[in-house]
Formats: sequence, structure tokens, C-alpha cells
Amino acid sequence: MASPYNSSGTGLGLPICKGLVDLLKGNIWFDSQPDKGTSFYFSIPYLEASPNEQSYTSGLSSSFPNLNFKGKKILVVEDDLFSFQFIEALLQNTNAKIIHAKNGEDAVEISSIASDIDLVIMDICLPFLDGCEATIQIKKQNPKICVIAQTANVHNNDRARCMRAGCDDYIAKPLDPDEFLRLVAHYLKKAEANRHSLSDH
Repeated sequence: MASPYNSSGTGLGLPICKGLVDLLKGNIWFDSQPDKGTSFYFSIPYLEASPNEQSYTSGLSSSFPNLNFKGKKILVVEDDLFSFQFIEALLQNTNAKIIHAKNGEDAVEISSIASDIDLVIMDICLPFLDGCEATIQIKKQNPKICVIAQTANVHNNDRARCMRAGCDDYIAKPLDPDEFLRLVAHYLKKAEANRHSLSDH
């Protein structure tokens, strides 16, 4: 529905919201009326805890109970706070340490200081220094580090640009949780193998 307000962004807000609601086994719907606008609603199931029951936060990654990334450091390069929080929620129960960089320049600086980062999740569309250029600089510092690009543009040219920059893989936005966690697990294992190969020389 047309809006009288100017807006900008990738247009991913609603797909991400739907992804969150689906993960929580809920429903999302909307009501649209001419000249009034569109309202969105959602419902999620929950169990009411007794006063004596200990509360806890399960996190979105509770569907993947066997993933344990304890001792692993993941640098998430994402300028959009909501998108970062979505990734953080997916990784919440994996025991990984999450480091957040809000732009490409910060990512390059952090990776130069923290040489023990195991994996970089790199948004390609970033302010100041885009994700491809940031990846090139990070790979110069540490050629063995694994980088997964995330982008809303999934055309072949964009994919090829990511790979030329040195990205090991890519995933489309909005993120599919299963695919995202599969890639993270795969490249953390590869990062560990790379680290062992370096220590053997």
C-alpha cells in the first residue's frame, strides 16, 4: 500500500519479522483499509510460568540444540541494529562469542586487533567502507580467516563480486535460519582446520 511518507532501506523488515514469528511458531497477518493504512498483527504461543518456576530465555537457536560453538569468536559486521539482533538471537544458545562491527572500517580495525576471530559474517552494503572492500583488507591481514557475505542482492554479478573480494560463501537476506546456522557450523569447522594447519608449520 502506498505511504505518504518517504522511506529508505532494503525492504526486508517484514520478511525478517515473519521469520522471527515463524521461528516462534506464531502467526502474522495484516488488515488494510483504503485511506487509513495497513496494520500488522502477530500472535505467538506461550506457557504461563508459575511464580516459583525459574524463568529463562530460550533464544531463537533453541531449534538447534546440538550446536556448540564454545570458544569460537564470530565477528558480525552489520550496520542495521535489527538485523544484527536477529543474527545474535540465532546464535544465542551456541555459546559463541559475538563481536559487533557497525561498518567496514570498524571491522578491519577489530580484525587487526583480535587475531583470534574464527569467522566473519559480512554485510556487503555498509557505510564508509563496503563489505567487499572490508573483506579484501581483512583477508590481507589474515588470509586464512573465513568470511560469509550476507546481501539482499543475490544476482550472479553480486555473488561473483563477493567471491572476487575473498568471501568464502554468501547467504541472501532475509536470512534462512537453517541455512545460516549450517554455513556457520561448516566454516567454523574449516576455521579450526586452518588454525591447526598453521600451528603445524
